[in-house]
Parts: sequence; C-alpha cells; structure tokens
Amino acid sequence: MIGSHPQKGKISMRRWVALAAAALLAVSVTPGTATAQAAPPHPLQAIKKQLHSGHGVRLAELSWVTIKKERVTVLRSFSDLQLSPRGVVGYDLSVKLEPLEDEGPAYDALVSANMLDQVQITHAGGATYMIGDFDSRPLPTGKSWIRLTTPLPDMYTNQSVDLFNPRIRTALLRGKTGKAVSGGGRLYQGVVTSARLEKLRTGKTIKDKSKVLWRLWTDAKGLPLRLRSTYFLDLEFLKAEVSTETRFRDWGVPMVITPPPASQVVNESELPPFTFELPADLLKATS
Repeated sequence: MIGSHPQKGKISMRRWVALAAAALLAVSVTPGTATAQAAPPHPLQAIKKQLHSGHGVRLAELSWVTIKKERVTVLRSFSDLQLSPRGVVGYDLSVKLEPLEDEGPAYDALVSANMLDQVQITHAGGATYMIGDFDSRPLPTGKSWIRLTTPLPDMYTNQSVDLFNPRIRTALLRGKTGKAVSGGGRLYQGVVTSARLEKLRTGKTIKDKSKVLWRLWTDAKGLPLRLRSTYFLDLEFLKAEVSTETRFRDWGVPMVITPPPASQVVNESELPPFTFELPADLLKATS
C-alpha cells in the first residue's frame, strides 16, 4: 500500500507517473468499467416511463431575485406530485416567502401584512384548494380551505422551464445529447426566450424578447436530479435576474393526492372578491 512505506517521501516523480499510467491502463482494459458503460437513458424516455398512475415525485425549490448582483428575496417551496400518463394530475404544495433581511421597516411591513406566512395549495380531482393567511378574506367558522373558482393545475412549480409540460420538455430536450458528469449522469443546457416558453405552455403569442438560461442534471437512469433556470428581466426601470433551482427526489414513490375534508372547505364564490394591494408601509419602506 503506497503511503504505509516509510520511504514514501523518496518516491520519484518518474515512478508516480508510471504508477498513474498503469492505473489508467488497468481501468481502460477492465470490462465493466465506466469507460465501457453506455450512456444513460435520455431524459425524454426516462421521464415518460415515470408517467403512470398512483406514483409520483417530490420537488424542493428555491427561487430568488438578484438585483445589481445582490439577492433581495427568496421563495422556498416543497411539493408532492401525483403523475399519470397525462402528466401531473395532483399536487400538494407549501410555499413561503423568506426575505434575506429579517429586520427593518420593509420586513415589519411584510409581517404585518401576513405575507411571510406559509401558504398551502392542494390540487386534486381537477379542483384547487388553498389555505394560508396570504388570502386574508374572512372564512366561515370551521372552514380553513378555499376551493378556488379557477383551478390551478400547474401551480406545482415556480419553474418557467416546466419539465412536466410535454411540449416544453420535448422542445428543449429533443436532439440534445448532454455532457457526462460525475455519478454517471449528464448535464443538458440551453437558452430559450420567454415568448417561446409561453407559446409552448399556452399557445399564446407574446412580445417578450427576454431569455431564460437553463441547466438540467440527470442521474445514471436519465431522471432529473436538479434543474436551474434564470430569467433575465430587462425593463426601463428595473434590470434583474429571477432564478429557480429545483431538486427532484423519490421518483416513482407511491403517490395519491386527495382533497381536504369537505367539512373544512368553502367555495371561493361564497367569499368577497379577492383583492391584493401591496401594503402602504411596504411601499414606503422600499421607496
């Protein structure tokens, strides 16, 4: 064993080179080594194999806004996704805004407006339910969940590059071979315009030349491990970067998303119209 020999400090550079060359040669001719392994499955095929009923995947996301090279706010979310051959058919999502500074007038204004409280959203059976103080409308006694009038079937991620949207997934990954990375996976990357993503997502045409840079890391099975996208916002009054990083885990885990108990649900149509305005204290603190 090299390193247990008392004369290890006298091993010449020439011998180190010889040992390294021998090790490389042994790897290159040994059957079943990494150099002889085939490339992992393509993520298009790997994801498709996961789209069967009663199973799903878990997501952990972190989104942040960068202005003048400084992060100014963070949005953290966790979601369980129920998959099917059609894609995502149900999800449980918890999301929370986390300012990077926990003091000062701006933070106090966010607290007083309940904007830092955790919000939970469940989508099941084609309906979307929400609980949390972000919606400050008073609820009837015994009711804690609001069944939204307009369902939000794709609220499970904050990613503009939604890999569970088949049109986006196919458009961005088709024909890409990726680059080998440690662990047997691959790295895929590209650039797409916001207008292109909106067209793929909704079929609508918008005038938006801003670009989205994305990177996807997969494991040895071709399944997504990590996805990072950065949206470059370039307006007359504001230049910023909006980034989201998603971590995927537990692919194939048994997953059935159920709606909250009916006794705890009130229909949004029974409540006053939802209105949202930034608190005056917050506007004053950030002006």
